[in-house]
Amino acid sequence: MGYIKLKREDVLFSRLIKYEHNWTCERCGAKHEIGSRGLHASHFIGRSNGQVRWDRDNVDVLCYGCHQYMETYKGTQYREWKMKKLGKKRFQELVEKSRDIKKITKADKKELASQFHQELKKYE
Repeated sequence: MGYIKLKREDVLFSRLIKYEHNWTCERCGAKHEIGSRGLHASHFIGRSNGQVRWDRDNVDVLCYGCHQYMETYKGTQYREWKMKKLGKKRFQELVEKSRDIKKITKADKKELASQFHQELKKYE
């Protein structure tokens, strides 16, 4: 995993889902301090897919080690883990949603950032 430049909506969403999971890795259960860089927002379907980039079903909170493992085994262990986590129906709905290609505008991203900022207020 290389360096990824994150936009405001990405930073806010990442922080929000980490709070929603109590700064704890969903796979191994390792607890991290608030603001820790050792906890990641892992996208099952890549971030380049705007349809599911900010979809909570597509993003998992994983520690660095678990994130590396899942990325290495995305087509096997990660897929099985994800399907078990979501259930087959929700997993298939996520995959179908990812195929519905539509342009995400700057206005859409601004609205997402505003929404995530508002949701974060209950944690910070």
